[in-house]
Amino acid sequence: MKAMIFTAGFGTRMGDLSNHVPKPCLPYMGRPLIGHQLAWLSEYGVDQVVMNLHHLGDQVRATAEAHRPIGMDLVFLNEPTIRGTGGGLINATALLYDEPEFLAINGDIVTNIDLRIPIRSHRHKQSLITLVLTGNTQHADLFGVGINADGEITDFWGEPANGASLRRAAFTGIHVINPDFLSQLPPTGYACIKEQGYLPALHNKTALHGVVMNGDWFDVGTPERYMDAHFSLLEEAPAWTGHTARSPGIISAEPLPPSLRVQAPVVVGPGLQLMDPNAQIGPGAFLGANVTLGAGASIQQSIVWDDTIVEGNCHHCIASPEHTVGVPQKAAEVEEEPLDES
Repeated sequence: MKAMIFTAGFGTRMGDLSNHVPKPCLPYMGRPLIGHQLAWLSEYGVDQVVMNLHHLGDQVRATAEAHRPIGMDLVFLNEPTIRGTGGGLINATALLYDEPEFLAINGDIVTNIDLRIPIRSHRHKQSLITLVLTGNTQHADLFGVGINADGEITDFWGEPANGASLRRAAFTGIHVINPDFLSQLPPTGYACIKEQGYLPALHNKTALHGVVMNGDWFDVGTPERYMDAHFSLLEEAPAWTGHTARSPGIISAEPLPPSLRVQAPVVVGPGLQLMDPNAQIGPGAFLGANVTLGAGASIQQSIVWDDTIVEGNCHHCIASPEHTVGVPQKAAEVEEEPLDES
């Protein structure tokens, strides 16, 4: 099976962090986001992935190739001008049209959703489009897609207006697409797959289907959601990172320095350098690889990327070697556990 991952965007919602790191290369649980996506797609038999490139495209290409699963073919299509999700698909038509269906994936999601069910549903209903949805109330603010009792999409955020929806759910950014749908998109220029594809289809009474799935899923395109994706799954960090659970809520690649003050939950990657014996981390801290804790370092409710030096307070923020971005407290909050200085 083939898939296309939309990887051309500027990632402007991530603020200054995206100036140096494109969305597909954002680190998540110790590995670039695109690495997680490729491994996940490979689990379900995807053996060719098409990616469109624009913003920091060389970095996206190099990162994807470094994390390419064995047996998977990667195809990169440069977009001198951003063409949007619909335009990106049109640009890849020649690569996608020889399949009965293909997957399209937003480049800023992290998930472990089981793809077999929506693919099976798509084939059974002979759908033109099947959108993978989530009904997890953790994402209730994104519940913009209406579906009826037959699993048909009724509207996107109330458009087209109707009273046919049975329930509402959030779109995960995972599409199962019959290539015949591509003929309904504008052949040239910029096109949003929803605005120029899905909404016109609904207005024309074309049936689009949705499947509501369980499983972990996060849109990590904003600092708030990026942080939420980390802290919501901290208990599962050993499975995502391969690090060891040292004690309840303390997960690290290597034993932590005895003098480091630690308040669970925390996750710490390899190569931690402790320059200040009074440094402290937690509650709520995810440290990547080769992080240095300098003078007065105090990390709470924050994520620190690889190779970053932290001095002073890093509270409710995302810190990289180049920039630190503050994050509203609501998104970053995690429950405090007893102090652990082991």
